[in-house]
Amino acid sequence: MEPARNPPSARRGTRRLWPLYALLVAIVVLLIAIAGSLPRPNPPPVALPDLGLGATPRGETAERSREPSGSIERSPVLPRLPPLPGSSSIRTARSAALAGALVFVIDDVGNNLDELEAFLRIPDPLTFSVLPRLPDTKAAYERIVQAGKQAILHQPMEAESAASLGPGAILVSMGEGEIDAALAENLEGMPEITWMNNHEGSKATADPRTMGYVLAYLRARGMHFLDSRTTQDSAVESVSSALGLRYYSRNGPFLDDQVERNAILSEIDAGLAVARKEGYAVMIGHVWDRELPGILSERIPELRGEGFRLEELSALGDEGGTAQ
Repeated sequence: MEPARNPPSARRGTRRLWPLYALLVAIVVLLIAIAGSLPRPNPPPVALPDLGLGATPRGETAERSREPSGSIERSPVLPRLPPLPGSSSIRTARSAALAGALVFVIDDVGNNLDELEAFLRIPDPLTFSVLPRLPDTKAAYERIVQAGKQAILHQPMEAESAASLGPGAILVSMGEGEIDAALAENLEGMPEITWMNNHEGSKATADPRTMGYVLAYLRARGMHFLDSRTTQDSAVESVSSALGLRYYSRNGPFLDDQVERNAILSEIDAGLAVARKEGYAVMIGHVWDRELPGILSERIPELRGEGFRLEELSALGDEGGTAQ
């Protein structure tokens, strides 16, 4: 059977509707074009997180204006967001924030001015611990102060061994008056000294009575104590806390137990690990170490680049740990 076909009248009706369909399509296209050309309303402002960078005015790159916390001024150039973890720039930023402060204390100053000069030529902050009553004690102190660096008293104190302490030592057999007199004489002529650390002292620093007299004297003079930590049995922390006296302990290594370049570099690296963990590291070297000045001269600029801050002892403030 042949399939049914539309009658001629139906085909003629469909043809009459084509102009209407075409007109409708043209109207739709025209409306779309008009809508696309209309200005779009700005979206509501979005509050940016306070990244601590402030707004960056156009053309300003080296310096950024810092806005009060909680408000960010809009500008043509928005603050750059921190890069994703893993990039070198974020590692640099983190190291600058987290690496911590480094204090290099140079002990045993006062025996030889030539040895001292090698350290004084280092432009960065160093702390020099001066032994009392030696032929070059006063001259060394004056050179340190003239160089704009910090001098502290390297106070000889009794050791468990029969170590040679030198003049001006404090012994556990001494009474309060004897200790006060010894310290006063040791500090005479060095008015800018406000800190003291122990030379030897494994026996004296472990004795609460002796340290009570020593630290009470320092408190009366407005001075503070750095415990060189020559014994694990030190009473400095407990006595300082009882007196309300600010103090620090050496929390980094002695740098030159082995006077050899690679050993010293290894000890510095150990101190860096302490600073990253605790916020600061106090490391002690010795003025008689011929290797140490050159190593510090080379290494300190690199340490700054790694985000560490070089500080004198008194500049540590309340970095953390043992400061009281």
